[in-house]
Amino acid sequence: MEYSSYKIPTVASKVYPYFEDIIGKKTIQQGKTGYLAKTTKDWVKYIELLISNSQLRDEMGKNAYNFVKENWQMKDNYYLYEDLFESIICSSTTQLIKTE
Repeated sequence: MEYSSYKIPTVASKVYPYFEDIIGKKTIQQGKTGYLAKTTKDWVKYIELLISNSQLRDEMGKNAYNFVKENWQMKDNYYLYEDLFESIICSSTTQLIKTE
């Protein structure tokens, strides 16, 4: 997603978190916002394709940028961090109470 904010399409290994939805949202849309490579051949194929086809590279970069802008802005997902921090604080407070 970091590259997407610069309109750069991503080629990533097909590993978590890239191939699974996170909170119901994709991180990379295969062939639209980037590529998920399973093998060395895939890596070479996708990178060569993006290097040799500037139109595809530009279009995919714009798609990636728009996708991140529409789906992954902090203002739309702040509650995830809020819940995380709250659970950490509550857990820490509980630990302090138990040790005193």
